[in-house]
Amino acid sequence: MKQPLTVPLSLLLAACVINSDRWTRPSELPEAWLVDRTRVMAVRADPPEAYPNTTVAFEALIARPPEETDPLGVLWLACPTEGDGSGFGCPPPATTATTSDVTIIGFEPGDPPEYTTPADLLEGLDEQAAREGVYVLVQVIAAPLDTFADLEGATSFDDIDETELELVYKRLVVSLATTPNHNPTIDTFTVDGISMPPGVQVQIDAGEPYELGVTLPDGTREVYTYLNSDGVEEQRTEEPYATFSTTSGEVFGSITLWPYMQAGFVAPEEAGTEGQWIVVLRDRRGGMGWWVQDWIAQ
Repeated sequence: MKQPLTVPLSLLLAACVINSDRWTRPSELPEAWLVDRTRVMAVRADPPEAYPNTTVAFEALIARPPEETDPLGVLWLACPTEGDGSGFGCPPPATTATTSDVTIIGFEPGDPPEYTTPADLLEGLDEQAAREGVYVLVQVIAAPLDTFADLEGATSFDDIDETELELVYKRLVVSLATTPNHNPTIDTFTVDGISMPPGVQVQIDAGEPYELGVTLPDGTREVYTYLNSDGVEEQRTEEPYATFSTTSGEVFGSITLWPYMQAGFVAPEEAGTEGQWIVVLRDRRGGMGWWVQDWIAQ
């Protein structure tokens, strides 16, 4: 796959600096449900659990407040991990003759992200370990296109505003599971119990409270095989949860757990305010679905 820019990947991978005065401190962060800047809300893999030598397509849900309209670039990286796949992203590419495991799998717009899982990734594992699988870490870096242009050939962030970089990570499961995971889907999005047509701007009353909700189609909650700590296989059923966000107004009870999939919302006081509701559905196994609905306060 063609590399879209020449900025050293080690520079991008080391962009997040703990306790730097250039970053907002936790006590200064806005509510998690408020989209007041460009944010990567979710990263979806299709399929979310793949066999070796399988091509996986990726998609990111990026939410932005109405005032942010500059074109975005999104750089996608992938690297196999060891152990539980925890950490802070892919390791910097090798600076010696050693081949790096970090792969550029896409750059948007123009090059949609795809990754083919290595055919030998599970070699050396016993049958049970292969069914449990290993992780590939996918790293997403979103920023204004102009920022990526400024990064070409750079060796330092001294002249770059790191706060323009939005970095997130996702773990892709590669396994020989007998019940591999699939992405969940949202059937309907409701406002005060009424289903909203997708792609339609909903008119709401300024300053008024509403109940937001989602419904799931039959079959969304998959039954799967789970190996417990005693080494015994169990049949379990997914218990998905949803997170509700908005670009304006207030959300109450923003994290909802099956079967209670409703959250409260109070519209902004100013008539004419336009915004979006963003709902992300997670199945706790790496699968994701989402719904985005536009609204305007009257």
